[in-house]
Order: sequence, then C-alpha cells, then structure tokens
Amino acid sequence: MRLALMAALFLAACGAGAPSSTDSAVNDGALRAGMIVGDGENWRLMIDQSTRNMTLTIGDDEETHGAAFTSIETTAPGRHEIDSDMQVVIEETACTHHELDYPMRISVTQAGQPAREGCAAMRWDHQLVALLPQIDACVAASPQTRVVRYAGANGTRVLVRLEGENGQVDCNADAGAAPRAEIVARQDDIFAPTEGDAIFMRGPGENPGGECYTAPEVRGADGEVIGWMLDPYGC
Repeated sequence: MRLALMAALFLAACGAGAPSSTDSAVNDGALRAGMIVGDGENWRLMIDQSTRNMTLTIGDDEETHGAAFTSIETTAPGRHEIDSDMQVVIEETACTHHELDYPMRISVTQAGQPAREGCAAMRWDHQLVALLPQIDACVAASPQTRVVRYAGANGTRVLVRLEGENGQVDCNADAGAAPRAEIVARQDDIFAPTEGDAIFMRGPGENPGGECYTAPEVRGADGEVIGWMLDPYGC
C-alpha cells in the first residue's frame, strides 16, 4: 500500500505546534481550496474560500457545476457545512479511498439527486508560505528543479516534490527555520494528496506564463513576490 502524507493537512510546518482541539484545518481562514476524491464515479469538488465558490466536476467528460457560498459553518466539533445550491458536509474523520488514507470525509448533495460521498484533503499549498524554508533548501540543493508540485509533512521531515526540464525528484528536508535538504529519486510509493492540483514556481525571475497566460503572483508575509502559481492543466 502506498503511504499517505496527511500530517501536513492539520499540523503547521516549520517548527510550529499542532492545532488545539478547537482549531480546524477546514475553517481557520487559511483554506484556499479543498479536493474530494469520489467513491464510485469519477468526481471532485474544489472549494475556494478566497472567491467563495465551489466547482463540482463529474465524469471523464468533466461536466461542471458551480455554486457560490458565503461561509463555512462549524456545526459540531470536526463537522462543517456549506449551504448553497449544493449542500456540502465536511467531517474531519479518517476516510479511505482505493486503499489510501485521507483525513476528511465529505458528502455533496445537489437538488433532486442522491448525495455523493467521498474522501477529501486540503490542497497542499494552503501552507505554502510556512513551508518556504524547506522549499528554499530543496531548490538550493537542486537548482534546476524550481517547480514545486507538492510540499507537506512526512513524519518528522518535510517532503518537497520538485520538477524541472529533466523530470521530477523528491527532496526530504528537516523541519525548522534552517533545514537541511536531501535530494533523492522520486519515491513513487509515497502518495501525496492533491499533488499537482497546485503548482508553484519559486522566484526570482520573470512571470513564467510568457505569451500563454499571466501566472498569478504569490507574496510572502512581507508582501514581496516569492513566486507564481502555474496552471496545472496547461495553457
């Protein structure tokens, strides 16, 4: 069975402590997007708190349904609800899909249709700025791979999955403000939830979109541009 790296979904990286029992990875204001992996049919739900929108994508033809919402309501410890044109219930409880472990279970109901049940994970980049010391250490150890497909806790260390013109590598970095980093071949037996759903290119440099598109800027705590988010589906 492949290993699931779920600790990063609830634990702050870079030496920060674990959330208290009243904290929530879903409703702490840091949620930028979420992903559901459906049980049975192929579907996914992306939740974006910055725009207050959800997008449900169904089937190989990628039929899409959008819905706006105002907030995510916490109705009980570990239980969150979104009520809009789609009713969404998020529960912070263990969930298994295709022998892979996730930290959340979600149900999505559209009017007149049975609920879709699935497992979910926070998109990895909701802690991107906190993981910047590990990302920088890994990019320094492998300067030709500046594109980050995933970063998250892996036991006591942080896995940073990098990509460049010559392919992909994995980097294992220490936690903390001055981490050591070790570049290894990509470890295909390690499952990184939401890998590739967000792709970050570390600066400095010019906007990588070129003539194709303008890549959104990512700014650090001091407001300076630290990189760009690439389009995971291409131009």
